[in-house]
This record gives sequence, structure tokens and C-alpha cells, in this order.
Amino acid sequence: MGDTVTRRFGTATIVLTGCLAGCLASGTVGAGVARAAAVRAESPGLKASLDMAQSRSLTAPETGTCDPSLDTYDRTQLCWRAAATVAVLQDGTRVGTVTFDLTHDMRLSPRGRDWAERITISAVHATGGTAGMTMTLQASCGSPCSAADHFPQGKVITDGLTGVVDYSDAVGAGRTDSARTVYKLSFVKPGDTPVGFTYQTPLSYRCDDALPGVPAGCVFPAYAPYLATLTTLPAVADDIYAAQGGPGHYGRPGSGHPLHRVTSLATQAANYAAVCALSVVGTPPAGQACDEYPFRSAREGGTTVSKANRLAAWVPAAQEKAKNSRIASFYDANRVLNGDPFWVEL
Repeated sequence: MGDTVTRRFGTATIVLTGCLAGCLASGTVGAGVARAAAVRAESPGLKASLDMAQSRSLTAPETGTCDPSLDTYDRTQLCWRAAATVAVLQDGTRVGTVTFDLTHDMRLSPRGRDWAERITISAVHATGGTAGMTMTLQASCGSPCSAADHFPQGKVITDGLTGVVDYSDAVGAGRTDSARTVYKLSFVKPGDTPVGFTYQTPLSYRCDDALPGVPAGCVFPAYAPYLATLTTLPAVADDIYAAQGGPGHYGRPGSGHPLHRVTSLATQAANYAAVCALSVVGTPPAGQACDEYPFRSAREGGTTVSKANRLAAWVPAAQEKAKNSRIASFYDANRVLNGDPFWVEL
């Protein structure tokens, strides 16, 4: 709090105050309340402020989509709202004000490089000498991401004004690309010098083409997805329940200890051997296989966590095979990359 940075925007000076980068960190909405002033050309040196101090918490629901809940996000959707105030000054005196909300709804595609965001204006309230003021909105995300604005430009700020930004990411094979959208709003009133401000999406989105055999796609990596498809495998589910009952509750939602994916096949093999090798558990009974938790494909697998937090037991071989298949499908569907956190829900 209390940071101040001066930037040039057009011919006006914009003074940014408040928590700045701190408000834009993952988990908070940095646009909070944004204020700018349209400065008359005959009044040089007046300053327009962008106050980002009033931010709102951005939460991640355990399951489901954020639509229609505001200021929430999940693996593929971000819903948030910024409140803006534009003041018209004449010789240093405020002669009019327009306040309004900008609601953002961004929906990523986990199986495609293209996605869209809808931005809608609402709660418009205008007073005084604001007649004729118009607004333009430009969005950018940086190469290899590209953004195409389809928001109505140069329009008077009115309730229901809405438009779409289309995105595409040309991330290369085997690579990842993380970005945030930068929105630049400009306000023009006849006879005044144009002025405006910029802000960002409160979360980074990530596109990748790093999953073998899976098309490129995009997610919000700040959201740790929930693996909930193992509940119909009773023996496997019992083992997970018992292991999650340990002091660390690893992988259990709300524990503060998610699991983290490991993609190295050598590490996975070492993890499995550490708790399920014949020299450790002996020869499996007929039709049985060794089931381990945390999974071999997790950073917490093998003997990484204490014995009180892990379990290896015999389960029907068909259930062990189904478990591994469902885990692999979960990783692909949610674009869980090496090191990404996830939860195991029963």
C-alpha cells in the first residue's frame, strides 16, 4: 500500500496509487475501483489517478463453474468485476462524473488454442458535464498469444454495452505460455484531452502443447483441479480414505497439502518400487495388485511422505488398472502438467 508510480498515457499524466502489483497477484482482483480524469486541454498539468486500493478477494470454488458467481474462478473460467469512475475536471474543479462496472467473463478451452471473453458495462451513473463522453477498450496478451477486440469502440458509456475479445495462442509443440490480458481504456470528451488507464486480469492463464497425444489447450493453473472419479472403485477408495486420514491428510481437499504431478517415468517407477516392489510387499495374491497412495505419479509418492501418511495394500487388479487409467485421463482433461497441484476427492 502507498506505492506511487507515474506513467504517461497520451498527453496526460496518470498517477497510479495503491497496492499496484500486490493487488494484481493471484487470488485478488486488482481493478477494484479505478478512477481517471478527462483533463481539459487548457488545463495542463492536472493529474488523473487510478486508485487500485479497494480490491476484492478472488476465490476458487471446490467444484463446478464460476458462472454466474462473480469474483470466482476454476480451471477454465474466470468471472470478475471492476468498478470505474471517470471525472471531468475544468480548471481543477470536478464538473461531472461517470461511474460504471465492467464485468468480465473469460472461458478458456482445455482442448483448443482459441477462447473468448465477454465484457459488459452496467450500473452506469452520470452526473454533470459528461455529455458526449465516449470510451474505447483495447486488449492485448503478448506473443505468442494474440487478442482481437470486438468491443464497440467510441461509444457513449451506457448500461448493457457489451462486446467480446477473441484470443488465440500459437504456443509451440512441447512448450507452455503464461499471460495476463492488459486492458487499456481511453475516454474522450469533445474539447478535452483523451485520458485513460490500464489494468490486468487478476489471474494468469496458461496455454500449452506439452501433453503427448492431446491437442493444445489453456487453463487457469492457479486452480488446483479435483480428481473425483475413483469413488466407484471401492478397494482403491478405501485405501485413499485410510491414507488421507494420516496427520498430513495429503491430497484431501482443505488439508493444505495437495498432491503434485510428476511426469518423469523414472521417478514414477522409483516411487512405485519403493512401496510396492516384491521385495517390499511380497508376491501378490491371485487376481490382486499393489495399490499405493499417494500415487506413483505424484511428487509425494513413494516414501517421500512419512509412513503415517502413505499406504500400500492389495486390491483387485482390475481396480488398480482402472485407477491408473482414470488418473491419466484426469491429467489430460485438466492439463495437469509437471509440478501442478491437484486434489483427490472422495
